[in-house]
Amino acid sequence: MITWHHPALVCSLTFGSLLSAQIPTAHPQEAMQGAALVAPFGILFGSEAEARTQILVPRHELPAVPAQLVGIEVRASFGAPMVYTSLRIDVAETSSTQLQATFANNLPTPLTTALNAAGYVLPFVSGTWTTIAFTTPHTYSGSAGLVLDIRKVVNPGSSLALQGTFTPALPLRLDRPFMQVASGAIGSGAANATVANAAVGPITVRLLWNNTPTLRNRSDATTATGASHALGGQVDLTVQAAPNSPWWVAIASSFLATPVAVGGFVGEYRLDNALLIGGSVLDPQGLATVTIPLPTSPSFVGLYYAYQAVVLDPANGSLRFTNGTDHFINP
Repeated sequence: MITWHHPALVCSLTFGSLLSAQIPTAHPQEAMQGAALVAPFGILFGSEAEARTQILVPRHELPAVPAQLVGIEVRASFGAPMVYTSLRIDVAETSSTQLQATFANNLPTPLTTALNAAGYVLPFVSGTWTTIAFTTPHTYSGSAGLVLDIRKVVNPGSSLALQGTFTPALPLRLDRPFMQVASGAIGSGAANATVANAAVGPITVRLLWNNTPTLRNRSDATTATGASHALGGQVDLTVQAAPNSPWWVAIASSFLATPVAVGGFVGEYRLDNALLIGGSVLDPQGLATVTIPLPTSPSFVGLYYAYQAVVLDPANGSLRFTNGTDHFINP
C-alpha cells in the first residue's frame, strides 16, 4: 500500500480487477443506492412502455482527448430480459450545460445514430452493469458535452411488468443537468415526442470508450444517512488505461471555466489549482484505485472536490489527460 497526504484527506492505493479495450467513464459515479426510474429503459405496468429521454453528460466528465464511444452501460432493478419493439439511441455533442424541454433544441448536428434496432433484447442481470453496444460508434471530439437521445418502445407482452434503471445515491445533485422525458402507454407516440413532459434527475450511466484512459469515482451510501460521499465514508478513484502505464491523480476545489492545453500533454487540462495526491504504475490488468477516507467533521459538509488523472502511454510515450470526476461531501 502507498499513502499520500492531503490537507484534508489521506489516500491509499490498491490494484486489481479486469481490463477491457472498452474502458468506462461513470456519470456521475459508479455506485448507486438511489431510486429506480422507468425512463429511459424500463416499464411500469405498461403505463410508460413508450418514452423519449435525453441525458446530458457534462464536458468535464468526458474524455479530455478525442475518443470513440462504443456503448453505454446501465444497472436495472430486476434481473430479467427486457424486450423492445424498438430501441434507438442518437448521440450529439453540445456546448450547452442544460437541456431544454424541446428535444430538437438539444441535438446539434452532426448526429450519430448509434443504435436503431427492432426486436431488441436487454438481458438485465441484477447487481451488474448491462451493456448496450452501439452498432455505429460515435467519434467524440474531446472538447464538448454529450447528449444521449434514447427512444424506446417496450414489448409489454414479453417483458417484466415493472423494471427500472438506477439513479445515483442520495442526495440528488442539483448542479448536474436533469434528464428531459416524455413517456406514455403503447400507442401514445411518446417515443417520437417533440417536447418533454418531465424533467427528472438522471440515471447513472457508464459510457464505454475504445482504448481511452479514464478516471471514475465510487462512494457507496452509508447506512447512517443513505448518502454517498458522506462523512466517515470513502471515495474510490479508479484509473484505467493500458497495462503497466505510469499514472498520476490530482485534486482541486473546482474545474477551470475553460479547459486549457498544456505543452507536452495530449488533451484538455481541466483542474483549477490542482494538488497531486497519487501516482504509480497500473497493474497488468490496466487498473489502479486510490482510496480516500472522508473526514468525519461536519465542517466539511458541502465542500466540493474535482479530480483528473494523467497517464503515460507506454506505446508512444505520450502523456494523456483523462476525463474529470467530482463530488460534494455529504452529511
